[in-house]
Amino acid sequence: MHTRSPMDLVRSGIALLLSVLTWLIASGHALAEPSGATIADGAALFTSAEPFVWLGSLLAAAGAGHWLGYRRRSWRGQPEVERLQLCFEKNTSMLILTHAETGNIVNANGAAAHFYGWSRESLIGRPLRELWVSHCPHWERSTLVNLSAPACHLHTHRLRNGETRVVEVHVTPFRDVDGATYVFSILHDVTDRERAAETLQRERRRLGNVIDGTHAGTWEWHIDSGAMACNERWAQMLGYRLDELEPNSLDTWHELVHTEDREQVVHTLATCRQGERENCEIEARMRRRDGNVIWTLAQGRILEWTPDGNPLKMWGTLHDITERKQMEQDLWLSASVFSQAYEAIMITGLDARIIDVNRAFTRMTGWTRDEVVGHTPKLFQSGLHDRAFYRQMRLQLERTGHWSGEVWNCNKAGELYAERLTISLVRDAQGHPCNYIALASDITDLKNYQKELEHRAFHDELTGLPNRVLMADRLRQGMAAARRSGKQLAVVFLDLDGFKAVNDSHGHEVGDRLLRMMSEDLAGIMRASDTLSRISGDEFVALLPDLECQADTHPVLDRLIQTAARKRMIEGKDVSLSASVGVTFFTHASEVDDETLLRQADAAMYGAKRAGRGGIQFFEALDAAEDAL
Repeated sequence: MHTRSPMDLVRSGIALLLSVLTWLIASGHALAEPSGATIADGAALFTSAEPFVWLGSLLAAAGAGHWLGYRRRSWRGQPEVERLQLCFEKNTSMLILTHAETGNIVNANGAAAHFYGWSRESLIGRPLRELWVSHCPHWERSTLVNLSAPACHLHTHRLRNGETRVVEVHVTPFRDVDGATYVFSILHDVTDRERAAETLQRERRRLGNVIDGTHAGTWEWHIDSGAMACNERWAQMLGYRLDELEPNSLDTWHELVHTEDREQVVHTLATCRQGERENCEIEARMRRRDGNVIWTLAQGRILEWTPDGNPLKMWGTLHDITERKQMEQDLWLSASVFSQAYEAIMITGLDARIIDVNRAFTRMTGWTRDEVVGHTPKLFQSGLHDRAFYRQMRLQLERTGHWSGEVWNCNKAGELYAERLTISLVRDAQGHPCNYIALASDITDLKNYQKELEHRAFHDELTGLPNRVLMADRLRQGMAAARRSGKQLAVVFLDLDGFKAVNDSHGHEVGDRLLRMMSEDLAGIMRASDTLSRISGDEFVALLPDLECQADTHPVLDRLIQTAARKRMIEGKDVSLSASVGVTFFTHASEVDDETLLRQADAAMYGAKRAGRGGIQFFEALDAAEDAL
């Protein structure tokens, strides 16, 4: 059999289509039916009038060109053939010619190649089914040359990049002069149209479900007569059957409204009727049949008017909002507690970023709400707590959902303040963690008072030096350190010579001032690691740790003697004293306790007094002298 060129097939197909078109125009076929039908995927239907006019114009022009070329069959008719070829190739609609028996594409124009993402050469010879997402149930029918009219169907095709598109396919089968059957297809991308139609249909179903799902009462008010038509749910909300409210009217509604809200309902409906507001929305209490009162929300709108513009009908819904009103009351109460609470309150997300704070927080910290929202509590950290402290806080929150303790923070001015802090994990209605809430009270004054009490318990009230209790604790710590390090600890007992005479001659006030001055001077010449304490009236104990040998004490001891003997001017009087110093040592090999060390230093101090005062006596030397005696 002689194989015809694609161009010959196109010309033959267009000639046939021209004949079909002429028959359709003459018979007023269903192609001219009004447009507007929605095409479901895979459903065959005839095209509407608007695409028919376009298709008719195209085919008429193409057919006329082919007829002229066929009639002339000479090289002089070549320009018409070229124009026909150009019409096929340059057409903006997608055109595909397919062999009916093999299903292979014989020809395709540039618009089709561009749409599918293939070159024309790649499309020609390719099975048409490779463009389908699934088998096309209308293909067999499309190959029947005895179709009463060109057919149209929808099918989903796949582009080269894998994207799927819905196309509207207009097919016309025909036979060429050799008897071979071909299918001429005009395709339109209707993906957006079909998606929009599907979305519209889905939206209609959704709105219907919403109306059913809200379980709302509905009402229709005939404004001129006052009659009302309500659904069963409207009556059920109020404890009635619908027939028990018949004949239902606006007066029926007014009678069921709480007397305190009735005027508001009448006024709102009147303003809507007069056109002062477009939408009607009324919150009012209504009496149920059993005597209970519920809160309702009526919403409506005038949707029908008389020819002269007067309102005719209003439609609306009625909802039971009693639970919502109770929640609003609870929320108002919670908001009042939040804003009026004396304790500082801070709310954060699970990421610890601040969501809200109350006024008490601003009073305590100096930071305003706008300054802290979005930040984390690191903004307030004082640096007095290490990472382990906050890590332990987080671990306990994760484990128990609660943490309570004392924290030192900084306010906006950079000042330290102490707070008693409680942090709790908040869960939503489903039990999922959603927030943290922190309550804090400023306990700075309390902490300062406690600190003062502790200071008084461990320090001398007159001089501020450590007292006997704190000195004994420091002594035990020094002994333990000496055992670990192998170094020595010196215990120095210092007594002021002649202090009683100063008190007797100048008075106790001068004596007290002398003790304070003496304490400051003695503490000033000590090392940072040393401890100077006042254990009684004019007796002091100094602890000198970390000594390599006993000779290391000599510079400090000399300074103590010299400082104690310095003249001091008090209230215009020259006052001078001396000090007797006793010293004992503790080494890691010593078998003595802290009380024994103090007794040894005290004994050495009395040895210094017996030796003439104003001097230094070591306990070992005292032992040697006593042994000699």
